Amino acid sequence: MIHIPALMQKRAEIVDKAEVINDKAKKEKRELTAVEGLEFDTLLEEARTLSKTIDEEMLKLTKNGCSGMGRVIPSMMESSTNSITGIAKDRSYRGMFHSNEMAPLDRGEFKDFGEYLDVLSSGLFDPRLQRSMVSGTDTLGGFAIPSEFAAGLLDVSLESEIVRPRATIYPMKSDKLTIPAWDDLDHSSGQVYGGFAINWLGEEESATRQTPKVRKIDLIAKKAGIYVQASREVLEDAPNLEQQLGTALIKGIGWGLDDAFLNGDGVGKPLGILKDPALVTVAKETSPAQGADSLVWLNVLKMMQSLHPSCIANSVWIASPTLYSQMLSMYIIVGTAGGLATNAVKSAGGQLTLLERPLLFSEKMAAAGDLGDILLVDLSKYAIGLRSDVAIDKSNAPGWLTDDQDFRVILRCDGQGMWNSYFKPKHGANLSWCVTLAERA
Repeated sequence: MIHIPALMQKRAEIVDKAEVINDKAKKEKRELTAVEGLEFDTLLEEARTLSKTIDEEMLKLTKNGCSGMGRVIPSMMESSTNSITGIAKDRSYRGMFHSNEMAPLDRGEFKDFGEYLDVLSSGLFDPRLQRSMVSGTDTLGGFAIPSEFAAGLLDVSLESEIVRPRATIYPMKSDKLTIPAWDDLDHSSGQVYGGFAINWLGEEESATRQTPKVRKIDLIAKKAGIYVQASREVLEDAPNLEQQLGTALIKGIGWGLDDAFLNGDGVGKPLGILKDPALVTVAKETSPAQGADSLVWLNVLKMMQSLHPSCIANSVWIASPTLYSQMLSMYIIVGTAGGLATNAVKSAGGQLTLLERPLLFSEKMAAAGDLGDILLVDLSKYAIGLRSDVAIDKSNAPGWLTDDQDFRVILRCDGQGMWNSYFKPKHGANLSWCVTLAERA
């Protein structure tokens, strides 16, 4: 399987090389030499080839998603989205907010992110630091981060996250984004899209007009702050401030966004998957009674049974590390009674799988036995809206007694599932794109 974030990183490195060649000629106020021009064109062609590969892989992911339910109407999406899929061009910051892949991102006249942080941490006035102004107000606060550095923070943190690399991403050009979708979650009466059903007509019999239902998904940007504290000694003496502070900010962003997309209650923050109205909760086993904090094979089978069939190919398991030993020691019998015992969890190429779907472990999941300790989910059915504006601020007020500096990165985003309810099939129990297991106390 092609690793999309790795391709994005490689493309960014190639573009950076091209920018170095172009910047050198600009500083020297001259045209590119023949050798430089050839190298520049070669790099751009490599970047275009990678972009094409990334788009093709993204298209494969979206085609494997759930069809027909909560499906976005592409013609009504913003122009920053991919013309084929109706979603963000790719999940990277550059792909979302910059249509020209070859154009350099803004550095705000700073040499690199390290120089930007040096100037910010000094507390001295610098005209290159601009107060961020969002929608005519300064409610975001802090100083606007140049787009190249914002891309670095958000794109590198993407590697360590679970939800965002697999979700459906929408760039937000205002505080609210409305996504129109068909209401297609109830097939119990034989209708699809909330109103379509086949009519069998006799001779000269008239057909009945049918009107499908359309609903909307509203993404409203919420403000999130990522806080990092560093001592003055570290700021003054660290050999590489960008590495020291930048790494901490990246980890904070990745951890905080993932936690909100999984557990957020929707009040001033995204509505997390485990609070989603479409979530189906599978009951624990009662005959025989299931032990406290346990996970058994029937739990796993019934969770898979509750996932909508069209979501299986794109689904992943997300479990608490407190279930690790139970899951890796879980086995099934292959064949008749007394047959061969085999591990339920498989490992290949460093990737764990359960029922042939990827198995991921995250500390953000509940402890073993609590509601939400394991999740089976098609993350392409989770919508994330992200604003391009990112700001950073510094203060010594919280840690002035210990001579510490607090840095705060502020970004705005929202997230919620694309279904407003679980799916009611024509026959059988309710299904969903997200399934969890009830408490086993």
